[in-house]
Amino acid sequence: MNVAQAVAAGVKALPGVGKVFAATQAAWRFFANPRVTLSKLVEPLREVGRQACAESPSSYVLLVHDWSKLDYDGHKSKADLTQLSQVLDRGYEQMTTLLVDAHQGAPLAPMGMTVFSAAGLHSTEADSPQPRLAHLDQVLPWMEASRTWGLSKTCVHVIDREGDSLKHLRQWDAAGHRFLIRGDDRRVQFRGQSQLLSQIVKVLHQEGALVATGQVSIRGRSAEQWVAETEVIIDGPAWGQTLEGKT
Repeated sequence: MNVAQAVAAGVKALPGVGKVFAATQAAWRFFANPRVTLSKLVEPLREVGRQACAESPSSYVLLVHDWSKLDYDGHKSKADLTQLSQVLDRGYEQMTTLLVDAHQGAPLAPMGMTVFSAAGLHSTEADSPQPRLAHLDQVLPWMEASRTWGLSKTCVHVIDREGDSLKHLRQWDAAGHRFLIRGDDRRVQFRGQSQLLSQIVKVLHQEGALVATGQVSIRGRSAEQWVAETEVIIDGPAWGQTLEGKT
């Protein structure tokens, strides 16, 4: 009944077997109430996020978008499991939009969530299941929704390598959003020439443009982080992601 992570949403029962059982019953009645919708449940979390965002000394705040697979293959009591990839891969797919402090990197609050089940896509933005969308097609609606949450800082959306899709990068840029993507070693236009990003890094290193920003931890190992800034033009063709792959 106790959640260890500070950012995790959940009931923390007081010590005592009787109190824990009573809290469990109360939680069940609360979540079983049809008037308790996902859009209402997320509002207290967003209020925590707004307050924490206002207290941050940074002019920016990060919104991290990521997906997780919840594998429940073999569970007999869950009637709404869905097939995620191959036949034996059954469970749910969850997406979380997490607010993160840009100054310290600490998580502040989950601002939105979706869970895909056999009934469809359950979302804190809707009170009924919606049709499933490909991962990256879900991002722009969340970006647009974040503008209505009353965040007091400039929002930067962060997505892992899955977000390196030219079609979606152009969509997000056209809509005026700021974003940070971990890109592949793609070919771009740099100073009038077509070069790989890895080649550009070597050029910047030779020119002394890389600046050491301090020590970081990567997979349990200490490393020194170097950062540089430059301009490139991405002029290649775009591929659109679908639920089956790419088109």
